[in-house]
Amino acid sequence: MRLTLTGHDRPGVTTQLFSALTSASEHELAVVDIEQVVVRGWLVLGVLLAPADSTVTPAVADTWLAATADTAERVATDLGLHLEASTGRGDPA
Repeated sequence: MRLTLTGHDRPGVTTQLFSALTSASEHELAVVDIEQVVVRGWLVLGVLLAPADSTVTPAVADTWLAATADTAERVATDLGLHLEASTGRGDPA
């Protein structure tokens, strides 16, 4: 799953996102990649997540990731940020 948060930067955005994801998730998620760019106070935070358990079925993974997207949306809303979440399979490289 790819999460992209955009909006006015402020201290603690990444901490709040990961704190919420950690406390809300019943299952461990792996951070595959993370990038953050701030240009003139405008934040673009991209996070690529996957279930840490590679043996989980796609259907179960989809359920976990949907819950993750819901949590990320609540954080984004609380912080006044925009969230774009998308899911997919495999490495598009």
